[in-house]
Amino acid sequence: MTLDEALAALKQHIEPGRAEGVAAYHKRPRIYLGVANPAINDLTKNWRQDLSVSERVALADALWQTDIYEARLAAAKLLT
Repeated sequence: MTLDEALAALKQHIEPGRAEGVAAYHKRPRIYLGVANPAINDLTKNWRQDLSVSERVALADALWQTDIYEARLAAAKLLT
């Protein structure tokens, strides 16, 4: 799985209006997509099953480097 594929999968679960609330809560200047945690859990569960450990580590690194809040959550969940 590529970074672009992972980001596209995350973006399919954007909930309108959620990103603004998350950004206001965290008060950290980064991109917030507005994807709920259960959707991230479901995606990363599937990715963990489909990817080898080395592929998971590479994807987690790429997701983390984006500085997108939900991508960073997904990166952490990929490594658990």
